[in-house]
Amino acid sequence: MTKAPARTDHRFYTAMSIAVACTVFAGFGRTFYLKCLFPAPPLPWILHVHGALCTGWVLLYVTQNILIMQRRVGLHRRLGWAVAFLSLLVCIASVPVAIEWGVPYLLLSIAMAIFAARLAVWRALANWLMA
Repeated sequence: MTKAPARTDHRFYTAMSIAVACTVFAGFGRTFYLKCLFPAPPLPWILHVHGALCTGWVLLYVTQNILIMQRRVGLHRRLGWAVAFLSLLVCIASVPVAIEWGVPYLLLSIAMAIFAARLAVWRALANWLMA
């Protein structure tokens, strides 16, 4: 039995997630990812923690999209709880960063927390309805 080709929307979302990862790398390359290659002031430890957590989140975002494109829904769902936990850690680490960098960043962190909570509730509800 051969697999049916992936739906076009799965390819689109996977391509967009890769575009997001590339944009993040381009945006933070000089000041975070490739910092050793460019002159820049040292970063506070909390920015290293925040950057590592956010990088992990972006990589898991890409991975989640690839898993759906490959029709590996079970692994996608199991990994989804790790993404939810990582999102919580990102939000917690974002508070001191927001205090340092200002209110707009805090608002973005709150929006991400709401989005992550909404996804977790949505998944739990879907699991309950399918049971």
